[in-house]
Amino acid sequence: MNNTALPTLEIPDLTRPRDDTAVSLLRDWPAEELLRANLTVLREKNEKLAECIAGIEVPSSYRMVVAQDGSVTFRRIEDNGRKQWLSFTSMPLVTAEANLKRTDIGSGNIAMNGIGSGAYALAILGAMSPYQGLIVFEREALNLNLVFRLRDFTSTLRSGQLVLLCGDDMDALLADFYSANPGYNSIDKAVSWTWLSDQENQRFSQQVGGALEGVLHRVMAEVDTMFARQQQRDKQTPLSDTCKSFVLSESGACPSLRAINCTNVYAPADITVSRDVLSGLAGLGAQTDQQVLNRPDIVSHYAQLKRLNENEPDLIILVDKLRRDVTTLLPESAVCATFVQDGPPSMVEEPFNPNARMGPHDFIFYPRDELREQLIEAKLPAERLAYLAPAVNEEIYRPVE
Repeated sequence: MNNTALPTLEIPDLTRPRDDTAVSLLRDWPAEELLRANLTVLREKNEKLAECIAGIEVPSSYRMVVAQDGSVTFRRIEDNGRKQWLSFTSMPLVTAEANLKRTDIGSGNIAMNGIGSGAYALAILGAMSPYQGLIVFEREALNLNLVFRLRDFTSTLRSGQLVLLCGDDMDALLADFYSANPGYNSIDKAVSWTWLSDQENQRFSQQVGGALEGVLHRVMAEVDTMFARQQQRDKQTPLSDTCKSFVLSESGACPSLRAINCTNVYAPADITVSRDVLSGLAGLGAQTDQQVLNRPDIVSHYAQLKRLNENEPDLIILVDKLRRDVTTLLPESAVCATFVQDGPPSMVEEPFNPNARMGPHDFIFYPRDELREQLIEAKLPAERLAYLAPAVNEEIYRPVE
């Protein structure tokens, strides 16, 4: 997904007469249906929080109203008679669109200080890639109840892209979440609210960073444990056993081969190439496992190492990357096959030492002859290079051994 493309927010025509439209809109607004739908999905992820939100009775001081941009929102009447808009904006959709334009979505997970009116959160979620997560820290469950009556979060809650953490103790909230969901990457940045001061926004960002320190310490301890288990298996798996899995049977199949892909999580295009390669291997009878970046809880180093431990692959498919470029956690007992699309200089950085970035039995496929010369000039050993046609027409090419 192109993170620079902004989702289209449906902002009503503000030039039309609003009185009759507002009455009709409020009368027909499916507030209770939205609340039930959101809670139903949230119960699958966090039953305790869902029951807390469901048990809240909205105070009589809150009124559902039509905002100045024609969207439905809430307004609270304070004791002194003043009226306060939800999330301090009388134009939630317009504000959300303006905020999104100044927001750097990036490629990692994002923290948000409160759900606001829900419009800004939905705008961010619409611009994020599916492997990114938006983690919202909300102190008041009432705000979640209100917003659940205004917006449909069901798809993002179900996918795990939207995470709601409710309470005052950020350290405990984040620790409990990552303990139960270690497959999420850590938070890269925090979005700011325009109604808060720079100091308040900065303080929230610092709180998130401080809470993450303890979380990452515990996650890395578990990663170390899994890595030690993998290294033990590497010692017990001789190269001859790995090579046997590559041998075709008399029928031209390799049913004992276990192959997976492992890509840079921020390069979804690599998924397509490696997926096609795995599909070809599956056609030869190999056991394959495809990495699909459609959920944020399967892209961290922790999740990848767990996957490697469970699959115990013989062959790992890489695209335009060598073993050490992707992660240092790949098993030494597996052979890495890199499929080069562009070649140098995209894969080569100076100073270049292929032995430090490749395993002793890894190899590289190139689709064009000119790439071979470039790779050799980049000090890649010629014996590690092999030509593979970029597309296979079964009428022209025979099965490649």
